[in-house]
Amino acid sequence: EEKKEEEEATISQQRYETNASRSLIISMPKNGTTCYTSYVKAKKLANTNCEKAIDMLESIMNLPSPRIDCLSIPLDTLVTRQEIQRFSYREGDAITESNFVDAYAFKLALLLASLYAKMKRFRESAVLYDALVIRYCSSIAMNNLGSYYRDGRGVSRVSYRAACRLFRAGARLGNAAALGNLGYMYSKGLGIAMDPHRALQLYEAASSLGNAQASVNCAEFYASGRTLSSPSRDKALHFYQLAQSQGYSGAPLDARISHVHH
Repeated sequence: EEKKEEEEATISQQRYETNASRSLIISMPKNGTTCYTSYVKAKKLANTNCEKAIDMLESIMNLPSPRIDCLSIPLDTLVTRQEIQRFSYREGDAITESNFVDAYAFKLALLLASLYAKMKRFRESAVLYDALVIRYCSSIAMNNLGSYYRDGRGVSRVSYRAACRLFRAGARLGNAAALGNLGYMYSKGLGIAMDPHRALQLYEAASSLGNAQASVNCAEFYASGRTLSSPSRDKALHFYQLAQSQGYSGAPLDARISHVHH
């Protein structure tokens, strides 16, 4: 299983690519000051008016939405690791003088993709996330694009296999949400053989990185005894309480915790 994951994880070096994403990359701002000041202004504007922030970012990045909206994303066209290595900034890197332009170009594109999603403009969002996977090896983009393939939003069709590949790539880069989402795919057998034990391992890894939903999922596994000979109330209680401390925003957990106590 580990060897299979290692092989499939080559998606970390081989990216989904579209001509659309290439053209988006080329039209990124080249001036560091422009990138930085635009990002600060758009971030502030997004708090009060998403549409105006989107208009501003599209103008800066030369991305008229009608052009983006008609694009489609193929599942199996790949870009090589060597092409990715040309870019100086990687998600999570410290921003330095040498990668300043790349860093804020990345932040501009990631902000725009998230605003498209917030306004339910999933096609535009998917194309930008695709570009961010190609250029920046972005684990955030991998996870979000993976969720689009899983749920059939912004892409031509649902593809659990593509979702698993993207979640796995993001997980290999330590993205907590991608770890949790990959765990979900294993728990349900979506695009991959069902494996509750592997699902729990991934949920626990995501939980250790602060993912509250993954902590809840761990608690429910232990409460039900799904991967054990019998339920473990102590571990279930631990993970429910951990989820609360991590700021879990779903349905209140008090009733579930009370049930475990009894």
